[in-house]
Amino acid sequence: MNILLINPGLSRQRVGHYSDKIEKNRGAYPSLGLLYIAAVLKKEGHRIEIIDVDIEPDPQNRIIRSLTSLKPDVLCVHVMTWSFHQANEIAKLAKNTLPSICVIAGGAAITSTPEPAMKHSVFDYGVIGEGEKTIVELLQTLNSKADTSKIPGIIYRQNQELFLSGQRPLIEILDSIPNPARELVRLNRYSDALSRERASATMITSRGCPYSCIYCDRRNAWEINGVPFRTAGS
Repeated sequence: MNILLINPGLSRQRVGHYSDKIEKNRGAYPSLGLLYIAAVLKKEGHRIEIIDVDIEPDPQNRIIRSLTSLKPDVLCVHVMTWSFHQANEIAKLAKNTLPSICVIAGGAAITSTPEPAMKHSVFDYGVIGEGEKTIVELLQTLNSKADTSKIPGIIYRQNQELFLSGQRPLIEILDSIPNPARELVRLNRYSDALSRERASATMITSRGCPYSCIYCDRRNAWEINGVPFRTAGS
């Protein structure tokens, strides 16, 4: 399948009461979540393109060009709370350009508030929690036109109603996940506020948190099957 992955990014969002100078120079990081998803999909043999709005000078035209040239069967979009509106607008653009496209959303906004996020968007499916196994199963099921209700870890729309499938266990062995597909993005376009004069990169060495702060949504997102905190190489 042809799959387009898009990170709506922060470039058109203000994330606090910071000065314009700070907003302009805060830098941009690759979306590791999308790069992990891209890695597992690439391993499955899918044709992948990634667009990161944060590093595109004209993101809308870039998206339109990819939609018309790649003609993706599926759009995967990363959704945070502050990028929800932009993600939904991208999904609408994709559906207006390719009416048959399937839009799959993932990220913190879907995991923490799946029903409101789906209710107020045009997304077809939402992936709840870690997506590496879920997205592979979902695409296999869509490709074979089988019943998606058996796939744990998703929310989907059917006949204008929303349905939540069962919870998916967390991935206990992080080393089973391929390394993020950094080769699919232009790393030289990213920068960091603290190291703008030289190349920088980010990495994830663990998932979850060993603490249980009552005010934090990470408890709800990660405390599944008793393995909330996991480290790579363990």
